[in-house]
Amino acid sequence: MATTTNYGWTTPDDTSLVKDGASAIRSLGTAIDTTTKNLNPSTTLGDIEYRSATANTNTRLAIGSTGQVLTVSGGVPAWSTIASGSLTLLSTTSITGTSVTISNISQSYKKLYVIVTGVTNDVSNRSFLCLPNNNSTATHYVVFYKDTTSSVANYTPGASQLPVLGSDAAGFLRTGAENAAAFEIDNYTSGSTISKTFYSVATFRDSGNTFRSVQNAFGSIEGLNTITSLVFRLDNSGNMTAGTILLYGVN
Repeated sequence: MATTTNYGWTTPDDTSLVKDGASAIRSLGTAIDTTTKNLNPSTTLGDIEYRSATANTNTRLAIGSTGQVLTVSGGVPAWSTIASGSLTLLSTTSITGTSVTISNISQSYKKLYVIVTGVTNDVSNRSFLCLPNNNSTATHYVVFYKDTTSSVANYTPGASQLPVLGSDAAGFLRTGAENAAAFEIDNYTSGSTISKTFYSVATFRDSGNTFRSVQNAFGSIEGLNTITSLVFRLDNSGNMTAGTILLYGVN
């Protein structure tokens, strides 16, 4: 009997008698049914199929658990639980205008981690601030900063917006493309008003073009429920003209 090229299904020869037609059709149908099932072994919603080592046969990978990601193990696909502390990039935002808002923040992570680079604006001696949920009074903090001209570290307390670059006592140079900062917010998905802690570190040139080696700020965000947005702006008038904000979720 003749066979098909790809799957080897049996078909009648050109010289087969008409009386053998029913049997030939039945045999061909059975072969097609078997091959189709081998190529589609899924049984449950969310299953994934991948090519196995056996020709014309796929392997079923059952749906993983909530929060797992698809990885490769031993040369085949596998579901894996994300390691604690891993980062997922949620958004990349250009800094421009009087304010920048990152909204609809995913609630699938344990904390937020933000990297800010290249912040410049059209007016010097300004501080670059973050307002969780656009709230201007929820953040309580202490800022430590030190420049290269002094061996003494200064500090200033505050109760307003989260200080990212600069503080009440030291704004940043408007053209200082080296301006950069990183900060994290813990427990941001909490639906209660329990304090959410934060920590930030920054490096920048101040309005006198003095390079400040480091600025550290830490404190708490109080009285807010779930944080779903972050608003970035200057502490006074002026437009932000350049820079990038990378927002990550941390497991």
